[in-house]
Amino acid sequence: MSIYDEMDISVKVVVGRNGAEFGPGTSQLLAYIDRYGSVRHAAEEMKISYGKTWKMIRDVEEALGQPVVERQQGGPTGGSAVVTKAGHELIERYDAVVADIKRYARDKFCEVFDQ
Repeated sequence: MSIYDEMDISVKVVVGRNGAEFGPGTSQLLAYIDRYGSVRHAAEEMKISYGKTWKMIRDVEEALGQPVVERQQGGPTGGSAVVTKAGHELIERYDAVVADIKRYARDKFCEVFDQ
């Protein structure tokens, strides 16, 4: 039995430009917006402030140079939001690179720690 048998590896992947970051939290936010059709409901699901969700969205849109969420102003029935094609593409590309990096990290960890 090795002293390393109980160890594991964890990887967090963040991409961005000019200080604006896209990581697991922003990816989850867009997924919730896509599911609920609402920024407010997404914020509630993530247990973060509504203002913080808009900052996250603005930061990603600024870094990407295009909208990731289309908004419909609220009225008597409330507003709505949908993830744009660019937003979906960003999520797909991010998920693909994360999967590859995690697979590599796990393989390298097992190699180095003889697991």
